[in-house]
Amino acid sequence: MLDHSALGAAIACVNNAVWPVSIYVDDIIVSSHDVATVDHALSEIRAAADASGFVINDAKSDGPAAEITAFNIHIGSRRMEIAADRMVEFLENIQGGSDEQVAGILNYVGSVNEGQRELLVAGRD
Repeated sequence: MLDHSALGAAIACVNNAVWPVSIYVDDIIVSSHDVATVDHALSEIRAAADASGFVINDAKSDGPAAEITAFNIHIGSRRMEIAADRMVEFLENIQGGSDEQVAGILNYVGSVNEGQRELLVAGRD
């Protein structure tokens, strides 16, 4: 449905013309080194969402900003790390988790931030 809407077309246009647009379920992130570019892209996306009948939740909207938190991950220039509260949950989950659960958590955390993965391994011992 998104692909065949004004919103989908606007996201594709911004993604091709500006910087990456990341979408996960109902979250949209626009990345750029230039705040004006992000502002313009967000204006286009908001207008297209309205035209497509999609509602953007202003209470969940952030930015543009040098750093944001999305998907329990702090994202900044050349840096990503899992939020502290989520790391606590992961540490609790690997304490008594099965080998498969532990491997899944460690693989996920390592894909975001290898240093945080190493902290979990050390905390498990």
